[in-house]
Amino acid sequence: IGSRHLPGGRYDNTPLYRVIATRYIHPWFVWMTTSRKLTDTSTGFRAIRTSVFKNPEINLRQEWLNSYDGEMYIMHKAIVLGYKITEIPASKIYLRGISHSKMSPIIGWWKMLRAFFWLRLGIKN
Repeated sequence: IGSRHLPGGRYDNTPLYRVIATRYIHPWFVWMTTSRKLTDTSTGFRAIRTSVFKNPEINLRQEWLNSYDGEMYIMHKAIVLGYKITEIPASKIYLRGISHSKMSPIIGWWKMLRAFFWLRLGIKN
C-alpha cells in the first residue's frame, strides 16, 4: 500500500481537511475495525498478488461492492485473513490552488469506510 505519510512520501498542496482525514481518521477507523495500524489507507496505490483473489473467502461478486467499497473490501479481507501487507512511500501532489478529487467530504468518506464497518459488524460478508 502506498503511503503519503511515510518518510519519502509526499502530499504537497493537499487541503488540510484531506490531510486530517487521510492521516488520522481513515487509519484510525481501519485500526479500530481490524486491529491493524497503517499510516495511509486511502491513497489508492495498491499492488495485490492475484493469488489473493483465488481465496474463496474473498467474494468480489457482491452487488454492494460497486463504489469505493470494493477497494476497501479487499483491504479489509487481506488484513483479517492474515495476508502480508507492507506500506511504501507514495506521493499525491495537488497543483497549487487546485484540489480536485472525485471524492466529496463526508459522503465520499462514508462510502470509503462503510465496508470496514459493515464487515466488522457482520452486516456484509
